[in-house]
Amino acid sequence: MPYLGSWQIDDLLTFPANTHDAGTGAATDADAVPAYRVYEDETGTAILTGNMAKLDDANTTGFYSEQLTLSAANGFEVGKSYTIYISAAVDSITGTANHTFQVEAALATQASVDTIDSNVDAILVDTGTTLQAELDGIQADTEDIQTRLPAALVSGRIDASVGAMAADVLTATAIAADAITAAKVAADVTAEIQTGLATADDIADAVWNEAQSGHTTAGTFGEIATEIAAVLADTGTDGVIVGALNAAALADFFDTDSGTTYASAVAGSVVKETADNAGGSALTVADIADGVWDELQSGHVAAGSFGEVATEIASILVDTGTTLDGKIDTIDSNVDAILVDTGTTLQAELDAIQAAVITNAAGVDIAADIIAVKAETAAILADTDDIGVAGAGLTALATQASVDTIDANVDAILLDTAEIGAAGAGLTALATQASVDTVDGNVDAILVDTGTTLPATLTTIDTVVDAVKVKTDLLSDAALNRLDRAASTEILGTCDSGSTTTAIVASALDPASGVDDQFNGRVVIFAADTTTANLRGQATVITDFDHTSQTFTVEALTDAPASGDTFVVV
Repeated sequence: MPYLGSWQIDDLLTFPANTHDAGTGAATDADAVPAYRVYEDETGTAILTGNMAKLDDANTTGFYSEQLTLSAANGFEVGKSYTIYISAAVDSITGTANHTFQVEAALATQASVDTIDSNVDAILVDTGTTLQAELDGIQADTEDIQTRLPAALVSGRIDASVGAMAADVLTATAIAADAITAAKVAADVTAEIQTGLATADDIADAVWNEAQSGHTTAGTFGEIATEIAAVLADTGTDGVIVGALNAAALADFFDTDSGTTYASAVAGSVVKETADNAGGSALTVADIADGVWDELQSGHVAAGSFGEVATEIASILVDTGTTLDGKIDTIDSNVDAILVDTGTTLQAELDAIQAAVITNAAGVDIAADIIAVKAETAAILADTDDIGVAGAGLTALATQASVDTIDANVDAILLDTAEIGAAGAGLTALATQASVDTVDGNVDAILVDTGTTLPATLTTIDTVVDAVKVKTDLLSDAALNRLDRAASTEILGTCDSGSTTTAIVASALDPASGVDDQFNGRVVIFAADTTTANLRGQATVITDFDHTSQTFTVEALTDAPASGDTFVVV
């Protein structure tokens, strides 16, 4: 696949093609001028098609050329690759060839470079600048920037300290979600945040000092406190209680430690106990869960509460004299009784089903049927293995053509044997058994005298003929014609005495020569069984031929031919 190089748009590209004989390889004119198709890259449609023309036909054989204009009008583009596909037939045998090339952008001409240079000079004059001055300015700015940057990168990045940050720069939008995690916050930051938060005492003060008036929603503790105040007011006892609550009593109420845990505290200073637990070790989820589920039912029977529901469920079980465990035991006993009454067990039934379906291979049951089916299936598979997939193994069946041949042969046999007649009535001129025996004896004697046997000889002949047929079957009619033409041009010769390594004197040529120089440029090849062993198969070029003396002047041979050596001129 010759590469024709790179071309510019609008160039003229000329490409050649040579045609040869498929059998000999000799240059040969095509049956018709070659056709060509031009493809761009891997596009399946040709952008150009046409036919080539003979070039210098008087002095060349099988030589063609064509010239293309690589223009945009013809479909060519800058930066694309192209393939020229050529096809031609010689003696009805088609051959192909191809060339490739590329269209590249046109290079700038010196004139265009000069124009650009002139324009740049004019711009520099008009702006009062020079390239050197501009470059010096860029260099100075670069060096100034370099002094402000770190001397080296750290792990491929610039490490620098922020001296100040403008207001409203670090906003929620500027920080990615989840960017600040626990791992990114130092311990002292956490301590600082906790310092700014309210303490347990602060929270307790805020709760107890909160005004009742803002917390009167139904169902809240604020509503309860408001209602208690109202009850005290309605009963006229608030003044008495308040009077009894002197400073010492209040101090004792809030400051005295009950000495019990939060879970069991039902007396003493409730506020103090709450403060103690809040300031001590924090309650865990497990502690809270244990406290809830271990709480006595008797203290939680308020209408509508979960404690009431649990209490009622327990009462139902007591009233009916039942328990869930008891019911389950009863059901299990009943099932056992049913199995005993029916004389069955689930496990035995399951075992019987398994034996019948899977493990029992001897009885008349499903398992036996499956085994029989499997045996038949295996036999079918064995019988059909030779057929193969989609009948691929049926290669030895007679074809319709072979059946037709057999039919024709049978018809011929019937025709040939028609003369025999019924019970051999037509066989009146046949040899007698005695004459057949005589001929057979004579043939045997001949075979003994010649040391041969007809069957072996016939087998040898048949083998040779088959081998020749295999070779000739490979030759097409056109190839046989070319072979016949090539053989008809060969000259068979026998050497005479007086030959040398550069001069071959012939005693006979077939066909005979007619004029001097008749065989110049052709080749002499000595036969494989010629007398001189060193010349067997050796070839040399004929440089001159003398018709009168039948002498070939040739390029030097390794040995001088002897009288009787045989050769062929091709």
